[in-house]
Amino acid sequence: MFSDAQWFFLNETDSTNNVIQQKLAQGHLPEGSVVVADYQSQGKGQRGSVWQSKPGENLLFSMVLYPTFLKPDSLFRLSKALALAAADFASNHCNGVQIKWPNDIYIDGKKTGGILLENTFRGSDIHASVAGLGINLNQDHFDELQSTATSLKIASGKQMNVRECAAELFTCLTHRYAQLRKGDFEILDHEYHSKLYRLNMKTQFKSNNQIFSGTIKGVNEQGLLMIDNGSEILNFEIKEVSFLNP
Repeated sequence: MFSDAQWFFLNETDSTNNVIQQKLAQGHLPEGSVVVADYQSQGKGQRGSVWQSKPGENLLFSMVLYPTFLKPDSLFRLSKALALAAADFASNHCNGVQIKWPNDIYIDGKKTGGILLENTFRGSDIHASVAGLGINLNQDHFDELQSTATSLKIASGKQMNVRECAAELFTCLTHRYAQLRKGDFEILDHEYHSKLYRLNMKTQFKSNNQIFSGTIKGVNEQGLLMIDNGSEILNFEIKEVSFLNP
């Protein structure tokens, strides 16, 4: 798989996802092709947030995939596979790795990575997915906006080699994507939930400017977070609810 993949290493760019999108606009890019940058001036996160990263200290990685075997309403399966691959990579170096819905990577309750998945369609069918993964490797100081962040270096005590980590993450992604292509959906779902942050734990949330307590019961096939508020199970999309405390 991905035997024709191309690799692009950049000192600096606005966003590795943008680079992939630009290359796709210019013509076909082999599946599994990767862009890695030392620094992003406009790194993107979920909900339109900015992904902050110090130059040369972290893994800023984007890959193009063509998951045409998935139906549009089951694309969250791809998000699960990507999150598991990132968690696999982190777990190779430290313990305490979890996935915070939908696909952030946490170590001991602190964020160390995130995934931004951007999909393009042809008609109603999926055409291409650009998966951007940002993982804190060697950064050991974070500003106040990222006071709940951590890195693999902090968690493991080891200095990480960025290019070696890119190759290792690529291997993890290849494995999980192969499972997805084979249709091993139950395996992916089980392992995703086994790592799900605060599963079956009382947690405070915010939705529509209202704070409430609830217990995460899981994530359904459409990617909705299922929360038991004590009287019923509520389903939320990513923009509809947030954790009150990271």
